[in-house]
Amino acid sequence: MCIRDRIEIVKGASSSLYGSEALGGIINIILRKSKKLGLNGSLSSNIGYPERSGISSNLNYRDGKVNFFNSSGFSDRHSPGSGFNFSEYYNDINDPDDNTFFEENRETERNRNSFFTNNGIEWYIDDNTSIVSSFFYNQSESDDSQTNNLDELDSAGNILNQTTQIENEQEIDFNREYNMNFERRFNDSGHKLTIDFQYDNSKEWEDGLISQNDILNELIESNQENESYLIQGDYVNPIGENKQFEAGFRISEDDDLTDYKVFDLSLIHI
Repeated sequence: MCIRDRIEIVKGASSSLYGSEALGGIINIILRKSKKLGLNGSLSSNIGYPERSGISSNLNYRDGKVNFFNSSGFSDRHSPGSGFNFSEYYNDINDPDDNTFFEENRETERNRNSFFTNNGIEWYIDDNTSIVSSFFYNQSESDDSQTNNLDELDSAGNILNQTTQIENEQEIDFNREYNMNFERRFNDSGHKLTIDFQYDNSKEWEDGLISQNDILNELIESNQENESYLIQGDYVNPIGENKQFEAGFRISEDDDLTDYKVFDLSLIHI
């Protein structure tokens, strides 16, 4: 069964409400609203190698004109990796024996888990009017490490210098999003009014430690926060076969804050 209810092509001024990239128009696909009453949903899980696993669920409960919905999921993954690089530096073009070689072996370990949930309620006031309100939350944590073993060699393959650099990085980020939508369809010919509100708040914390030959060299701290909101409305009233009246408004604000610090720990070594 097709889940598509109808497709709307929005042209002209009202399409600009969806952002600068939609100035030429947009195609709006409206999904068919579920008419099933009671509780229904699905549950799925996955597992794979390298080590990864996840589980997600979709639940929906409708009683008359009110529909409650929820989507949630959790995932965990471990991603090992490795790399090799060999470089040659020509110190004297007339003396190949003076060339220097660098051999790098890299090992990485990446661990990440994440969780998300989307909860909402839809109220069908009548057959042509509905209000949808939802809340989305996402959080993830990662713990990554990388070890670089670098050997400097002469033209005979003798080791001139050895360096081991280890980078450890931890990151936590989350995102919260609130949405509310009102839609009123006056008829089936495209005469309608829509009003949308969206608020988004996200934060990210990141710490990194870099050591070289078992000596701590650098500490990196990064904090980022974003807060934004959007309020927009769109009224469309077709006039005849090839004309329509459009009016709308859009109010938005986006604030970004980044705090990035680098500490040179080599300066405090005794």
